[in-house]
Amino acid sequence: MFSNDTMVALGKAFAPFLLFDPSERFFPVAAEEVLDHESTEPWPDATTHERGTAVLNVARAATVFSDADVVAGAHTPAGHRLTLDANPPNGIGQPFGFDPSVRDVFLDVGGWEDAPDPGDPLAPRFTQGSAAYDDLLFRTLSHQLNPALPIDSPARTPSFTLPRSNQPTVYVECEWAGMYPRQDHDRVTRTGDHPDFPPAIGTSQHSADTVLTDLDTNIALTYYMLYPAMEPSPLVNNDDSRRREGQWEAITVYLRGRPSDHRDEQGRPEFSLEVVEVPPSEAGPGHTEVVGAEARFIAYSRGYDHGADSDSPLKAEVRPLFNVGNSDLAVSTFSNHALAYVTGGTHKNLFSTAAIIHTGDSQPNTTLNPLGGALMGAAGTAAGVCLGLAPPPLTPACIVCLIIAAVVFLIGLILFLLSLFLRDDPPVDEAPDPAGADVARDGGAAALPPGQAQPHRPGVPPSGNGAGMILRFINRFGFDPTPPVAAYPLPRPDVAELPSWWGFVGRWGVRTQNRPATSWDSGTRRTDAFGRSRGYWNTYRLIEFLNAPGRVTDGITA
Repeated sequence: MFSNDTMVALGKAFAPFLLFDPSERFFPVAAEEVLDHESTEPWPDATTHERGTAVLNVARAATVFSDADVVAGAHTPAGHRLTLDANPPNGIGQPFGFDPSVRDVFLDVGGWEDAPDPGDPLAPRFTQGSAAYDDLLFRTLSHQLNPALPIDSPARTPSFTLPRSNQPTVYVECEWAGMYPRQDHDRVTRTGDHPDFPPAIGTSQHSADTVLTDLDTNIALTYYMLYPAMEPSPLVNNDDSRRREGQWEAITVYLRGRPSDHRDEQGRPEFSLEVVEVPPSEAGPGHTEVVGAEARFIAYSRGYDHGADSDSPLKAEVRPLFNVGNSDLAVSTFSNHALAYVTGGTHKNLFSTAAIIHTGDSQPNTTLNPLGGALMGAAGTAAGVCLGLAPPPLTPACIVCLIIAAVVFLIGLILFLLSLFLRDDPPVDEAPDPAGADVARDGGAAALPPGQAQPHRPGVPPSGNGAGMILRFINRFGFDPTPPVAAYPLPRPDVAELPSWWGFVGRWGVRTQNRPATSWDSGTRRTDAFGRSRGYWNTYRLIEFLNAPGRVTDGITA
């Protein structure tokens, strides 16, 4: 039976390592902490930044926002914070009914940086969020992973009713991969728009109603990460990379199994599989095996271009997960856990580091060179002292002193000359790849799957601080008689969840005006009004990968 326990075991078995660039200051946070935040800086202040998490429902053409646009949260007239339920007026799970073609819904967390200018009331506003405030809001977590960031908090101390976490949080959604093409088919039926998914992979037969069925044997495990803010890498001058408040990224693992004819109310088939923990032995280290399903592919989300939103294909790269004959498609793994290198600031997931190694000129030996110079300098000083011991003619003591100084100088000269021949290896300078717009280097923080230690790779220096990730489990299969939990904090670890905010179709950050002079973009969505999420678009990229010329015939199939 496909139970909640099976889903939890699957989520743990394939959770990825997240390896961050050493420059990173934003790490995956618990969505509940974002929603629970309340600012002590009220909107009516003359220089307010409209901070404090609230839901705004605005016209798509709107360029200014006010209290009248707030429909839930800290800035409502009653002044209440958002609640983690579906109850009006402040429940995050309530249906904020709106037509996405004319309205936009979004969360305001850190407000807008460009407060009213008393000297210029016509100055543009709402063009940029506040990365500085978002940074301080989650600094305790950031400091835990990157101690170079001191513990600090916003000038006006925010208010929380929920416990704060100093570990990165990752949500894993267990979904039937066949659900995504069906969501697309339903959208097309309702709106008449063009489909996102093709009717089939390659030359395979497609169904009479043109719904893609090639993925019906697959389970999709999607690991979602919510970053408080996205920003250009501090090491790369990339004008096209915008800042955002609230950024969702995701990694999806696809498992091929054997679905049965037994289906739940939403059409998901039951999969008969078992997760087995194999203990260490003389034959090898301990590992996890999945009986009844095989991990086939993995998709890494790749950030957001300027203006990118969930209603258009989002970038991702797909590769086979194991047993790949093509080294260009290899994925670094420890047991079942893939390694993802997260780009600094932009939080794109890469299969390897994004840096090139520059080799400089070799330098004189760093031990012999300074030692020889020091001896020659000391000998010169000693000679001056010797000559000052007595006036001419030189006494025997002065002559002995000068001879000793000359010997020391000669030794120093020999060491100095040897340093020029015995040069150190050329210095290694790791720099961003000029062909890209991102940097992802070794040596930064690591978010570790439950029960896993930091990976040690031959020839690679160990990463910085490692922290075990808090893994949260979203079960979309309705076979277990125990319903998923919606309450938070959780009654116990490792329970199946379906949080009230999981279906929130708004943006998770402030909406900004798209002006040429600003480097900001609007916050991103976990899912849109048609259910298109990172898991959906990662699956779209999987089909694109499988439909590449020659891909299906070279042994790589769904």
